[in-house]
Amino acid sequence: MVKKEVIDITTDFWQPYYRQELTEEDAKEIIENSAAFFGILAEWERRAQEDDGLEKQEPTDQEIEVLTSGHVVRDSAFGR
Repeated sequence: MVKKEVIDITTDFWQPYYRQELTEEDAKEIIENSAAFFGILAEWERRAQEDDGLEKQEPTDQEIEVLTSGHVVRDSAFGR
């Protein structure tokens, strides 16, 4: 469960970037996607440290789905 305060902060921060008024559900989705994104970054960093300089690999779609608990983040910036 996301605290109301976090939802309000998220809405206040992101609202200037949207034409439509953001709902609580929109804010929750932004929070979930942001958490998933940073979770993936943390996982990549952990793997990079384990690899000890070996070639780094991006997680597969299946790994992303597991890391994000079913909330798959897809964006053209990631080339997916």
